[in-house]
Amino acid sequence: RIRQFPMIDVELDFKDQFNQDLEIDDVSSSETIARLPTDRVGSTWHQVRIRKRDSFQVVSLQWTVELLENRRYLTLNSSTKISLPGCGMGIDVGVSNSSGSGEIQLIGSIDGHSKKELFLPIWVDACLAEACVYIRPISRPVLRHNWSTSPILTMEGKSDGMENYRHWKCPDLKLLQGVSCTSKESDCPSLWMPCTFSDGTPGSTTVSIWSAVTLRNLLPCQVEYEVAREENGAEFTFDSSFLRRKYQSVSTNHGGVELRCGSAVEVYSPCSLVRELKARFKCRGCDWSEEVTIDLESRQTTYTSVRCRVPSSFTPLVFGVKVSPRCIEQNIENNIGVNVLLYAEVWIQNLTSSPFTFGAPVAQAGSTHGDIGDETSQVSISADSALLEMTSLLEEGFDLLGSAVTGVDEGLNDDVVALPVQQNDEHVDEVFEYVKLNGQGLPVKTWWAAENHVSLRPKPDTSSDDWSIDCAGWPFLEDGWESCANIAGSRSYSFNSGRRSFNKIHYFQRRRWVRSVKSFRADGIAFHHPVDVDRDTRVKQEAARNAVGSQLDNQKADNTPNLLDVFNQKDKGLLDVLTKVANDGSLLLYVKLHDGKWSSPAVIPASGRCNGVIQCSRSRWPSVTESINS
Repeated sequence: RIRQFPMIDVELDFKDQFNQDLEIDDVSSSETIARLPTDRVGSTWHQVRIRKRDSFQVVSLQWTVELLENRRYLTLNSSTKISLPGCGMGIDVGVSNSSGSGEIQLIGSIDGHSKKELFLPIWVDACLAEACVYIRPISRPVLRHNWSTSPILTMEGKSDGMENYRHWKCPDLKLLQGVSCTSKESDCPSLWMPCTFSDGTPGSTTVSIWSAVTLRNLLPCQVEYEVAREENGAEFTFDSSFLRRKYQSVSTNHGGVELRCGSAVEVYSPCSLVRELKARFKCRGCDWSEEVTIDLESRQTTYTSVRCRVPSSFTPLVFGVKVSPRCIEQNIENNIGVNVLLYAEVWIQNLTSSPFTFGAPVAQAGSTHGDIGDETSQVSISADSALLEMTSLLEEGFDLLGSAVTGVDEGLNDDVVALPVQQNDEHVDEVFEYVKLNGQGLPVKTWWAAENHVSLRPKPDTSSDDWSIDCAGWPFLEDGWESCANIAGSRSYSFNSGRRSFNKIHYFQRRRWVRSVKSFRADGIAFHHPVDVDRDTRVKQEAARNAVGSQLDNQKADNTPNLLDVFNQKDKGLLDVLTKVANDGSLLLYVKLHDGKWSSPAVIPASGRCNGVIQCSRSRWPSVTESINS
């Protein structure tokens, strides 16, 4: 037997549905809405004639059939709704029977989380001769804002003598593109709410209420924020985590004032004339970041890297800020604000039981080492090193790739710094003190740098108990000093040999200072965001690297598998192609164990898809440890 879904008839009754202070038309009866279907899921629109004293009113209604958990939900409502696409502050919706006068009756609220839209009651369309719809921000228990200064919807109608046809319009929105809600308190700013009006299926109307900025946090840590605008040459902060903590009138979708991972907050501009905002952010335990400019009228997506200084680290905390206009994402003609996304390109999680420390090259980590003075500037040290390097190359010759011929064990790592965000409780910082001597053995230049002598570091406070000298070496180093004959020569004569020996006749000396630093933890997950180039640039560099491989594949297809043919291109030398392949936009991540040596890098391409194995030594000086063991 075939099961039949029933058809439903509905009759409307408007008794006790509205405030008696509202001026309403007398409704004597309404025609029955007959044979509403229940079998098909979806929405249908129906025109209903409502009888009044001397005329008929035609109202458009929406009939909806939904299927949830094997149950059918039937809804009859008006075809006009107020939508709140954001995820932050809720709004109250009120109605008045005249524009600019008369009492505004609250008809419903939208909290912005569990409920994001509100259909106007049917009695508003059927019973009010003139109707205007207003909104205001929700603030409980004290109302801090008035109803909007202008309505978002105004009912207009036409008559053919017997029947009145009503429809909703918003003439003010087309001109102003929003409404303003003034503040009742002097220290609480007014709010400007951008609005969009759309006519969907014939008879349906939707008004969407937006904010100036939707701020979403995709970092694995909590973030505080401040948003300001320029006023009379000075910056005025009108929204921040502190202010929301003070008023507790607007909250995130987690009910707090700090943005947790995955949560978002809506930021409303104080007035319609604001075209540019300034924002800054900070994570717990860090200083405030640099200011980010948010252009509310921009129609292009921008990517920016910002830094937050971490007091206990040489390396700043870096994350990305993406600003994208809503008009592009929502396919809307008018500009209605922007979406701001806080993110990091790499999340790092240590699934082993070893307390690894993560690091990255200085160029990607964005380290800034402050003022180092004119005497020991980067230019002078690099120039001296380059002169010594050229002398060494002329004396010892080149190998195939153009580097000095070497015959010793381990090389010098790139200039690697520990990331400020770690999973372990503490990590080890290091800095090297370099001294250049003259022929009489007197110091002529002193500077502080990394293991790479041209990567400068600020001078630490060596008088404090935090710093200590590393005296590891063979034999035991006096006061930690090691020496070399040529700081920029081959590894046999420079510090790069890793043997940590001392000879008083050498012109260059250095010693290593170390300290243990309490790590900044971000909810058990570390993250890294490079500052050298943006992701789009790295994708292009990766494509250029792959193009070199495709050229080699074409050579093999022609039965000429000669690798040098790829490099012997017109106007391109060997180093040009090698540089193009090496600078492919990949991210480099290093690990170390306790005070050990940095590992070989984990190379992560811009596409993000990779796997492999890295080797990590527990010893800071493997050559010294090997010599002692042997």
